[in-house]
Amino acid sequence: MKVFVSSVTYLLKDERENLPPLLRLLGHDPLRFEDFVAPDASSRVACLRGVDAADAYVLLLGPRYGDKFPDSGMAPTHEEFETARRRGIPILVFVKNTDGADDSEQAAFKKLVGDYVDGRFWKTFNGPTDLNISVGEALKALPVLGAPLRLQHVAQPPQVPWLQDTGLRPAQVDAPVLEIHLLPLPAAHVTATALAAAAKSLARDLRSTGHVDDQEPLTTGSDNHRAWAARPAHTTHHRGNSVMGRTDEAWRGAAIASTGSAAAWLSLSGDMFGTTVSRDRLRRDVAALIALAAPHASDAPAYAVALRLAPAGRLHEGDPDDMGRQNSGSAMFGRDGVTIELAPDLAVDPHALRQTVGDLADELATRVINDVRAIRPY
Repeated sequence: MKVFVSSVTYLLKDERENLPPLLRLLGHDPLRFEDFVAPDASSRVACLRGVDAADAYVLLLGPRYGDKFPDSGMAPTHEEFETARRRGIPILVFVKNTDGADDSEQAAFKKLVGDYVDGRFWKTFNGPTDLNISVGEALKALPVLGAPLRLQHVAQPPQVPWLQDTGLRPAQVDAPVLEIHLLPLPAAHVTATALAAAAKSLARDLRSTGHVDDQEPLTTGSDNHRAWAARPAHTTHHRGNSVMGRTDEAWRGAAIASTGSAAAWLSLSGDMFGTTVSRDRLRRDVAALIALAAPHASDAPAYAVALRLAPAGRLHEGDPDDMGRQNSGSAMFGRDGVTIELAPDLAVDPHALRQTVGDLADELATRVINDVRAIRPY
C-alpha cells in the first residue's frame, strides 16, 4: 500500500523521519512530498502528486497551521487533505499532544478535519514511538485495498429526491445537469434542526473541495425535508470558432434529504450542437460528486447509488474541450425531453464507497456513455 504522510515540520520532524522506516517494515510504500520533487515541479505540485499516487493518507497535526498559498488561502497540508478527500482514499488523522495552544487557523483546520473523519480515524500521540504503534494498528484495521468493486443488488430501490422533483432545480437552467445521489439503506431520519446546521456544512465543503471558488456566490437554505447549498444559476456565453461559441451554466451544489441521502450536482457546458461528453470526463466528474456527497450521507450498512443526466437529448460523445470550436455537427433539436437515469437498484458498502470511488465512478460513467450512444436523432 502506498501511504502519503502529510504534516508541517514544526514539532513533527522526528515523526516524519521515523514513520517511513516503520511503514517499509510493514510492507507499505511511504510517500512524502520530498519523494516527488523534480526540477520541473514546484513543491506544491510535488505534494499533490504524492497524494494522487497514494492508497491511503496519514495526516499528522500539531499546533501550527503552516504558511498559506496566496491563491487558495490554504496551507500545504490543508490542500493535501482536500485532495485526499476528493479522491476518496482512507484518511488517518493523528494529533500530537503538546503544551502549546493551537494557532487559530490550525484550530479551525482541526475542527474541519474532525468533522469529516467523525472520530473514525482520529487518534492522539505523544512522540515517534507512540505514533508508529498507532499508525501500524490503524493501517492493519483498514479493509484490503485494491479489492475489486462489488455492487449489491437492491431488491426494493428507494425513492430518489431528484432535483427536478424537489423543486431545487431553477427553471432557467436548461443545460444538462449531472446529479449523483447516495441513499442510505435503510433510510435514516434527519431532523429539521440538523438540516438547518447541515446547510452551512454543505457550503463549507463546496468551497473547500474547489467545487465552488471562494470568490463566487453561494445560496444556502433548509426546510423540513432537505438542506442545500448551491452556486446560483448564471449563463455565460463565450465566442469561439463556431457559430454560437460555448455556453457555460454556473449552477452546481449539494443537498441532504431528511431520509439521510446526500446529493451533489453540476451543470455541463455546451454549444450550438449540444453537449459533448466523454467517458474520462464523466468519470472524473462523477468521482468528484461522490466524494463531495459521501461525507454528508447518514451512516448506514450500505448505500444505493442513483444518477440522472437531464436533459440528455442533445448529448453526444466526443472531446468536451472541442465545445465552442466546432463548425459542424448534429444539433439534434427537439429531443430535450430525453433523460438518462440510473435507478438506485445497485448499492455499495461504506468501505467500498470510500476505497473504490474511482472504480464506482468508472462503472457509472461507462453506463452513461452506453446510454449516450443509444441516443439517436429522429
